[in-house]
Amino acid sequence: MKKLILALAFVFLLTGCQSGQNAKTEDKKNGNVATEQNNNEKENSKTDESNKDDSSEAKDNKADATITVSPEEAVKKFNDKYPGVKIDEFSFGKENMTYCYEINGFDDDSEYEFEIDATDGTILKDNKELDNTADKTAINLDFISEIQPLIDKSLSEAGSEYHLDSYSIDFEKTGNFNKLDIELENSKGQDIEFEYNLDTKELIKKDM
Repeated sequence: MKKLILALAFVFLLTGCQSGQNAKTEDKKNGNVATEQNNNEKENSKTDESNKDDSSEAKDNKADATITVSPEEAVKKFNDKYPGVKIDEFSFGKENMTYCYEINGFDDDSEYEFEIDATDGTILKDNKELDNTADKTAINLDFISEIQPLIDKSLSEAGSEYHLDSYSIDFEKTGNFNKLDIELENSKGQDIEFEYNLDTKELIKKDM
């Protein structure tokens, strides 16, 4: 009888030890599963962030690639609405993630501010204000078509890591010439500015 009791006690002891070992093994498995899930979640998070960055870059590249309105067309749109109004400044750049042209004009008693979306021709701004315009001088619009060669020249000199950020044309009264300012920028936010005499195509100044 004592032997039987001892045998049963030994069986129960073995069963308890085996159950404890199984529990530890199961806990370890569960821990491994949780760790793997956490690693997967972190990896998915990194992938999502990478996709967001790629999407943002693609959006910027798309904006660069979808400029459909030329400088000449922008000037024509302004002249069609305001015939006889002279233009004293013409500029191009990005505003609120959209490339646009800005035209400043004047007549005998008013100033005009006209902004056009360069991607689809939408008029973004159209303001007219009474003002004394006696000190304003019109730019030579024939030079509008000569902007691109000077932009290409500036990009070539700056290097492949730079892209066009903005440009503007106005009349330099002290030197009595049409002036073109070009600003280039790289991915680090560094910029180079070129200033040209549009009448002679001479580089006047370069700032880095």
